[in-house]
Parts: sequence; C-alpha cells; structure tokens
Amino acid sequence: MEVKKQMGKLTELLKKDKLRGAIIVMGLLGIVLIYLSTLLSSDKKVDKEKKTDTEVVFTAEEYEQKLEAKLLRIVSAITGEENPTVMITLETMGEAVYAVDEKHKLDETEQYDGGQRTQTESKEEKESVYVITKDAQGNQQAIKVSEIQPKIKGVVIVSKYANDVFMQEKIIGAAKTAMNVSSSKICVVNAK
Repeated sequence: MEVKKQMGKLTELLKKDKLRGAIIVMGLLGIVLIYLSTLLSSDKKVDKEKKTDTEVVFTAEEYEQKLEAKLLRIVSAITGEENPTVMITLETMGEAVYAVDEKHKLDETEQYDGGQRTQTESKEEKESVYVITKDAQGNQQAIKVSEIQPKIKGVVIVSKYANDVFMQEKIIGAAKTAMNVSSSKICVVNAK
C-alpha cells in the first residue's frame, strides 16, 4: 500500500515537471545499477577466493617426475637425442611454513642473604599456537606463510654424447642452471 502511494507521488512529480521527472528516473536507475554492480562484484570476489584457496599438492615422486620431464626436454634439445635418460633424487620432501603466534614469558627470582644477592633463577616459558582463520563456510585453516621447495640431492643424465667433452659441458651447464644445483651433484654418463 505504501509503495503505491510513493509511486503515485512519483507519477505526479513526473507530470508536473518533465526535467525534474527525468532527473528522478535517472537517479533511481543509478541506484539500481549500483546495487546490481555490488551483487556482481561480490560473486566475483567469492570466485577469486575459491581459486586462491585451492592448492596443487604433489607427492615427492610426482615432483621428481615433473622435474625429470623438464630436464629430459632440455637434454633432448641440446643433444638432438630422442631417448636420453634423466633421473633426479630429492634430499628433502619440502615443507609448508605456517603463521605462528608465539608468547614468551620470563620469570626471574632473586634470593638475598643479609642484603646481598646470592642467587638468581631464570625461568623462560614459550608457547606457540598456529594462526587459524575461518572461511565463509566456517572451515578452519592455518595461514600458510611460505612453502619450502624440496631440495635436489643429485641428477644423473645418460646420453650417447657424454664422451664428447664439449657436449657434456653443455649438458651439465644446462642441468645446473635448470635445477639450481652445483655441478658436483650432476653426473653425465655415456649410454651403451
């Protein structure tokens, strides 16, 4: 009922002064557009949050295989071989580092004998708690600060060009750069 009264007043204003009516209509349309844009942008924010919350997690074996496949393509491009063999071993598995709230408490106790300090005791307590957040669905999750990639222990490359010193140097240089390891961790051997 109230809405009908308001609409009736609006139509009266529109009839009295066309310019005023046009301004009112454009203002109402602006308000509606602003409201619609907030609805659309909130949907996009939820989509972005969903995309950033998903993680791609690899096992150590899958990580090794991906690195081996990349290095295999590089060795094949350098030597022109169709089937060189590449093996990578990992030293560590990698780990995630999470935000931690640390509380430190230090208690010092001094003992006096005849006005002179005779002994001081210190007791330190540490408490660490992971920082937890809740998402829109109420799921709790620790805040990941960084991720430490697995370290490469060694690289073995089997190539029919391993006896060619110039080619071996190119292979070692490429593997060293691509895998970010020292040349002492790379072994290039000749294929039979």
